[in-house]
Amino acid sequence: MLSSCVSNRKKTLQSSRVAPTIPKFSTSTSNPFPMYASPHFESEVEDDIIPLFRRGEDFNYGVEFMLLISFLETASRESVEDALAHLQKLIIHYSSFIVQATSGCCLDHMDSLYSHASVIRFPSIDDFKLFKESTEYKDMWTSKFHPVTERCLELHFVVDPVGNQLM
Repeated sequence: MLSSCVSNRKKTLQSSRVAPTIPKFSTSTSNPFPMYASPHFESEVEDDIIPLFRRGEDFNYGVEFMLLISFLETASRESVEDALAHLQKLIIHYSSFIVQATSGCCLDHMDSLYSHASVIRFPSIDDFKLFKESTEYKDMWTSKFHPVTERCLELHFVVDPVGNQLM
């Protein structure tokens, strides 16, 4: 379920005997998990109380997909904006398979490993797979994101109510 596509273009291995360099992650002595990412991002939200608080039948089930991205320092602003615009176009294109999508820039990106985040809710695992395995998504990632991305973290999880009461 958890796939990490961490790439560091600045470091390459000289031979197979050289151990790879492990990236430095933020650590906290109060946190039992030494590696973590805590993105705090800003984005626009719908002007409706139901989706704002994630209430209603659309939010009782589904798949939550989170995409955290850090762009290369050498990437031009135009290429980063172009990549993000293509992601938004793809979200709009697949809007009939998406319950809610939120994307934005991390506010504390200097203290975080990632500069941008997207959270997309799909109504089912099939809709998530349709989006993620589409040629449009793969082409967008290969042509727009891969050339300018330093690291990314993609994760998804199934949302299913516990018990017999729905919130």
